[in-house]
Amino acid sequence: MRKHPIFTDDVLDKILQTHNTQEAIFGSDGIVKDLIQALTQRALQTEMKHHLGYEKHASTGKNSGNSRNGTSKKSIQTEQGALELEIPRDRKGEFEPILVPKHARRLPGFTQKVLQLFMAGLTEGQIQDQVQELYGVEVSTELVSEITDDLLDEMDLWQNRPLDAIYPILWVDGFVMKSATRAPSRTEPFTSYWDSK
Repeated sequence: MRKHPIFTDDVLDKILQTHNTQEAIFGSDGIVKDLIQALTQRALQTEMKHHLGYEKHASTGKNSGNSRNGTSKKSIQTEQGALELEIPRDRKGEFEPILVPKHARRLPGFTQKVLQLFMAGLTEGQIQDQVQELYGVEVSTELVSEITDDLLDEMDLWQNRPLDAIYPILWVDGFVMKSATRAPSRTEPFTSYWDSK
């Protein structure tokens, strides 16, 4: 646990005054999603600052050879749903974000969930329905197919791997049988079926 928590009790109390239901906190438009979006956006700005070597609007950036060049909108699929981000650009087009790589349409956690559904045997249509229900996000069958295709090569390698010469197997079995008759007591003489005839 952190010695100095980021969110003090006062901050949490203020948040919980207006966000006091599960949907308001964890829902598709909840505060957790807003927080992830804000942190991701801030991290992208920090990456651009590191790339250029100076703060936004700093005088050291004048005539530096490269500068900020606005943003481009991008929708990224995450476990909390779709995040609408503004990806910073530089004039030379050299900026390569690490957190949200170029051409990426989803963050790793989202991909893992889709792969888990695929491995559970769901069809692409069923995965679409599950993602819609869980995250409130509509994904195309093409996107689902692209995600699952990433796994198919690994599955083929596993299925076609050379088998070991010996696979030891331990088989443990038991047999339990209930008796409908009661056992004779020590004082009763034992009589068999044939004795009664």
